[in-house]
Amino acid sequence: MLMFQMFHVTLQSESKLIARQTPTQRVLELRVRAPESPENAARTPLNLALVLDRSGSMSGIKLEYVKQAAQHVIDLLSTGDRAALVSFDEHVSVDVPNTLIQAGVKAQIKERISSIRSGNTTNLSGGWTQGCQEVAANAESRQQINRVLLLTDGLANVGITDTEVLSMHARELAERGVSTSTFGVGEGFNEHLLEGMSNQGSGNFYFIANPQEIPAIFIREFKELTAVTARDVQVTLTLPEHTAVEVLGGWRYTLNGNKLQIFLGDLPGGREQEVYLKLLLPPSDTHQNLSINAAATGVGLHDQGLSDETRLRFQYADAEEIAKAPVAQDVLERYAKVDMSEQTTAALKLERDGKREQARKKILQSLQENRPSLSPDQVEYYENMAGRMEHGMIEQDRKTSQYNAYNIKRQRPSDK
Repeated sequence: MLMFQMFHVTLQSESKLIARQTPTQRVLELRVRAPESPENAARTPLNLALVLDRSGSMSGIKLEYVKQAAQHVIDLLSTGDRAALVSFDEHVSVDVPNTLIQAGVKAQIKERISSIRSGNTTNLSGGWTQGCQEVAANAESRQQINRVLLLTDGLANVGITDTEVLSMHARELAERGVSTSTFGVGEGFNEHLLEGMSNQGSGNFYFIANPQEIPAIFIREFKELTAVTARDVQVTLTLPEHTAVEVLGGWRYTLNGNKLQIFLGDLPGGREQEVYLKLLLPPSDTHQNLSINAAATGVGLHDQGLSDETRLRFQYADAEEIAKAPVAQDVLERYAKVDMSEQTTAALKLERDGKREQARKKILQSLQENRPSLSPDQVEYYENMAGRMEHGMIEQDRKTSQYNAYNIKRQRPSDK
C-alpha cells in the first residue's frame, strides 16, 4: 500500500529550540490523515436520525426545502443503513422510529416527511435528545456511523436552553458513540449553541443563510458521511512534565496529568485534519532535550483497526542561539489563521452580549499578536470587523463572521 493511502499522524512546530532559563511558548501543529478509500470498497453503514424543527417560524418555504432535503437523503440511503425521523415544535414527534432501510421502506419514510406541518415554539433539546435515543437504540459504534442531523431556525425556548448544558450532553453522547451535526437556518438561531453542540458532539456545523441552500448542504453532509474511512479518530499526546497546553478549534479533548487526548470524530478518505495547540514548555539546566509523543487511533473500513505514532523532540539552547535559528514561517501562518478565528468566536460572543468595546479590543489584541504572520488582506478583514463590533453588528454579519471563523478553525471548505 502506498504511503498516501495510509492512516498517518505528524507533529511540527515553528522551532525545535527552547530556552534553558525561562519557559518557552511554541506552536504545535498536529496532522492526522485518513486513509484513501480503495476503489469499489463498500462504505460503512449509516445509522441516522433526521431531527427537524417544525416550529411556527419554519412555516412556508423553509419547511418545504427541509422536507425536500430530508427526502433526498432518504433516497440516497442504501440497503442496510438505518434512519429515524423526529420533528419538534414545543412537542416532539417520532414520525419514523429507527428503521432498517430495505425494499419499500423509503417510500413510507418519504410519505411521513411530506406530512410534517409547522407548529408553535421550539423544544430543541427535546427533539434532539429524542433523535439521539433513536440512534442509540441501534448503535453498534464500531460497525456503523451513528449521527444525528439537527436542523433548526430558532432559539431553544422550551426544555433545556442553556448552551453549556446542551454542549455537555452532546459531549456525553459522543463519548457513547452518537455524534451530532447541526444546521442553523436564517437569522433566528443561536450560532454559538449549534457550534458548541457540533464541536462537543464530534460532528459538523452549518450556517444556511437562504432556505434554497438547505438541500445542497444536507447532501454535502451526507456525502462526507458516506466517504468516511476513519471512524472515532483519537490522538493521545504524551506531554513533558510541567507543560501548559491550550487546544484551539473547539475540539473535544481530555487532559489527565500529562496525557492529552483529542477526539477528531470521523474523517473522510484522504482528509488531512490539522489541530493547533499552544504549548508553554518548561526550562531545564540539566536536560538536553524533551519530547512529545503522539499516538493516533481509529476504526477503518471493514472494522479494521488504524494506528500510527510519531514523536517531536525539542532541544534546549541559549537565548542567543534561539534568536539566530530559522523559524518555520509556514507553520506560524497556518496557526495565525486558526488563532485569529478562535479569538473571533470569543469576541463575537461578547459583541452579542452587548460588550462591544471588549469584543473590539479582543480582536485588535489578537491581531497585534498575529500580524507578522497574516497577509495584508487578512489584517484588513479583522480591522474592519473590529470597527463593526464597536458600532454593533447586524445579525447576518454575526452569523457569517462566526461561520467563517468556524470553517477556518476546522479547515473546512466554504459552502460556496
